[in-house]
Amino acid sequence: MSHLVINENKIDTLVSSYRDTEQLVFAGSDEQLDLILNMQNSINKLVQLSKDVNEELETTFNSLDEEQAKTVVIKLSSALSTAKQLITLLRGLPHALSEGTKSCRKDLYLETKQIDEFLQDIIKYKINSPKELTDLLNEVK
Repeated sequence: MSHLVINENKIDTLVSSYRDTEQLVFAGSDEQLDLILNMQNSINKLVQLSKDVNEELETTFNSLDEEQAKTVVIKLSSALSTAKQLITLLRGLPHALSEGTKSCRKDLYLETKQIDEFLQDIIKYKINSPKELTDLLNEVK
């Protein structure tokens, strides 16, 4: 008669634990994929909104008067401040999230950069008084 050296319950518990952990990994993977898809959708929405603003700035730039330019500067400065914070936050994502959002993050960066260039052009060519500009930008802060 042979004597069982290991407790069968421990083996059963080990097998069960492996299966439970496997299910957690699958569930976590699904949640991570959902998170990546949600982030991609949200970033892509921002990219499209940014493209729309860029297109409008391009078509209306020459017709902006100084008062309109001041309003645009205030609003764009606020938007760019938030955009830059978001881009910094996105750069710090864990690797899997970072890789999953790489393309749309790049698009967002490029569109944001274009808005910033339009902002600088508006400041340079549409607002006459440097003092007024300083006052405007201080309002944004």
